[in-house]
Amino acid sequence: MKYFIQFITFIFILIVFEIIITYSIEAVVGRELTEKDIYSSPLKFLAIVEFVFSFVLMRIFVKKGILPYNKEKLLHNSENQNPLIKFSASLADRYLAMVFDTIIMFIILILCAKTITVFSIENQLLRILILSPLFLYDPLFVYFFGVTPGHYLKGLKVVSSSNSKLTLLNCMIRFVLKFVLGMVSLVFLLTERKQALHDRITSTFVIYSKNYTESKGRS
Repeated sequence: MKYFIQFITFIFILIVFEIIITYSIEAVVGRELTEKDIYSSPLKFLAIVEFVFSFVLMRIFVKKGILPYNKEKLLHNSENQNPLIKFSASLADRYLAMVFDTIIMFIILILCAKTITVFSIENQLLRILILSPLFLYDPLFVYFFGVTPGHYLKGLKVVSSSNSKLTLLNCMIRFVLKFVLGMVSLVFLLTERKQALHDRITSTFVIYSKNYTESKGRS
């Protein structure tokens, strides 16, 4: 049964990645991909990367105790829960923060699209560079400030589970996972560990900044 769950998880991740990457490429090139495009060497290589990344991500799910068949082991380890759990942000506040960030990113997207249209930019590399703020918005804010504007509005903060400084790579991986998994990731906030799926994988917590600061001041 456990291998069946792993297989289904792997297929699901692979399909999600395929859909996102296909739509992203079509958005950049400005047209639908043809059969010739699909069988081209770059896309074949990209398919291999998708396959490998999906498998690695599935194995991370297993290692982190996220898949259902590891639930007993996860509960067994709950006695040693991270003290940051008591400061964890609620599902409602994290959702509102995400909505606010989405609005900002949508505005950025409109500005980027207008720039490409007004200046009739055809160079694909230049288009990608113009769109890069969309992909750097979340990880750079979290890396430098520990919060996105949405987090700041709701009084939230992203911290490492070990209280060490977040690395830029960790912030990038966290954003990619959050982007791919979407609202599905937030459902995991309802579990005992009170971490979204992308938080678990990257060993981070989203906490109430004020409560955490006051607690540190008293200790």
